[in-house]
Amino acid sequence: MINIFEVAETNEMIEKENLDVRTITLGISLLDCIDADLKLVNEKIYHKIYDAAKDLVATGEYISGEYGIPIVNKRISVTPVSLIGGAACKSPEDFVSIANTLDKVAHEVGVNFIGGYSALVSVVLSFYNAVVYMIRWTPVFVLLIWLLLLPVLWKMMKQSRRTFAHPVFVTFGAFCVLAAMFTPTLFALGMVGLARVDNIIQMVYYLCLFLVTAYWLGYFAHRGRSGAGETLGTFLEKTRGR
Repeated sequence: MINIFEVAETNEMIEKENLDVRTITLGISLLDCIDADLKLVNEKIYHKIYDAAKDLVATGEYISGEYGIPIVNKRISVTPVSLIGGAACKSPEDFVSIANTLDKVAHEVGVNFIGGYSALVSVVLSFYNAVVYMIRWTPVFVLLIWLLLLPVLWKMMKQSRRTFAHPVFVTFGAFCVLAAMFTPTLFALGMVGLARVDNIIQMVYYLCLFLVTAYWLGYFAHRGRSGAGETLGTFLEKTRGR
């Protein structure tokens, strides 16, 4: 049984702590809309989405009113259009016509967003956003902390028995992991910048920065005879000595 204290606590969370349901998303498979005729594909897509989602907004509002918790966004996620339009689309303009159909039906059913136009586009945008956010998340004070940690990491990596043989692969792998974390929201919501998600990605970025830096220092520390490794080692040891 729900008691009065739980009700009061929930009201306080909604009024003072902005408790809400961020989004409800209806997933719709469009695989049965595949056809060789582009006009027929657009008609199937329109009717499939409209029939499935026409009551989504009203249902969201009903649930919100029933439980007293705001539902901020109502969204639709569909099968990637690159799969649906492959047989009918012969040019970029054909794919644009499907995009226009998606936009039209999304507007008519009243949802805030319809996602899933192309998984490949989301993947490419993930790498772009990874670069943008890496720059944003590396202000001057982060660079200063990074520089102060270099001598300490150098000593640790120099004492390690590992060979650190593949720094390029490790760096690229860490970047791919970071970029992949942007893909789900880009594909499902068409956007990045959700505070809670971004905070997680930012922490992963700092962890990757630390680990990749350590790996590169280990690589140079165990190749002290090379010009670059010897120069870097001498500089860091002098810096640490100061």
